[in-house]
Amino acid sequence: MKEERILNMLSEVDETYIAQAADIKRPSAWHRYLGWGMTAACAVIALCICLRSLTAGVNRPEAKALPILTARFESGAMGFEGLLYYDISEAENANPWTEEHAPASLPVYRNTAYTDGSGLSVFLSDEAMLELAEQTAAALGVSVDHTDFRRVNEIIDYTIEGLSGTEAYSMTAKTTFGEITVYGNGQIRIFFSEAVTLPEEYSFTYSHTTDDEAFDVIRYLTERYSGLCSFEKITADTGGDYTYYGDRIRFYGAYDGSGDLTQQILSYHFNRISFGPDDDGNLFVIWLGNLLAGAQKLGDYPLISADTARSFLLSGEFITTVPDDYLLGGTITESQIAKTELVYRTGNTSELFMPYYRFYVELTDFHTETEGLTCYGIYYVPAVSGEYLSDFPVWNGHYN
Repeated sequence: MKEERILNMLSEVDETYIAQAADIKRPSAWHRYLGWGMTAACAVIALCICLRSLTAGVNRPEAKALPILTARFESGAMGFEGLLYYDISEAENANPWTEEHAPASLPVYRNTAYTDGSGLSVFLSDEAMLELAEQTAAALGVSVDHTDFRRVNEIIDYTIEGLSGTEAYSMTAKTTFGEITVYGNGQIRIFFSEAVTLPEEYSFTYSHTTDDEAFDVIRYLTERYSGLCSFEKITADTGGDYTYYGDRIRFYGAYDGSGDLTQQILSYHFNRISFGPDDDGNLFVIWLGNLLAGAQKLGDYPLISADTARSFLLSGEFITTVPDDYLLGGTITESQIAKTELVYRTGNTSELFMPYYRFYVELTDFHTETEGLTCYGIYYVPAVSGEYLSDFPVWNGHYN
């Protein structure tokens, strides 16, 4: 297999294993999501669905060509999802979706590596993990010295229904430069035991790098490590919010910007490479992987427009973890909506990979100690047409 095809082999997964993983029902336990980004957004322990009329007047039999979906999602950490910016323009990213150029439909997938909070995601076999590690090592010009598999029954003290407990949650391959860890959901982490020094002309920091400098360093790194992915059109993606004390948390990533708009949207969310700096501006970690490799496509679903989603948001029909008392009067007004984007939720705790409209809402009653910082609460409205959604209006509950 050529180096540039490393990510593609993720699709060569034993179908029987995938089918078994798709039916796993995991009891709740500790959770820590080993995901992509470097962001200050808090994860959630409970969510609120207040959609009262999204399915009113729906003729369900007409929707049987596609499976009916649930829009609920969960996570296992405390807090609410809020982002801090001095100006909302700093929330820009390389998301290819725009309101002016929006697809009429998008695919929805079942996440076969789904976990309900236990932190365990399994669909890759031992052999697939090992092959991924070996191909990744070859792309870096080294070989695997030895491997260490972490089994489900080594991490938790109970057996998950549908699993024997001996399945691998992750596999770490030792090499001369550091470690390559392959996770059960297809993600790969490359950890350098000695951070890689970049040329002096590049600024590679979390807090003191400008947007232009960030794009320069992403172009340099994607070229240097081009063997790790098969991007036809490298599209740099950078940005990041701020901590409560006003420090920037910048992320550095890229995805394949080739293909039509649907393909670009899928690549942006599911097939990325990300780079992490250490405190001295050196490279110490790379993340990559194709999260759709083990996913099962359910179909292409029609979408509502951003304007329709915005009207649902303003009428109180949304999913959020933001407490009501962070909003003056507990309601959202048009002037508070600072940004709209269409996103897929891609975490292990997403049972379905489906599109949502993501709204950044200025929290008028949230105060920070850093002058000039504004907190924007994150609110979701399902982008899939309501005739294909089953769970409205039946679930309600904020975490406060």
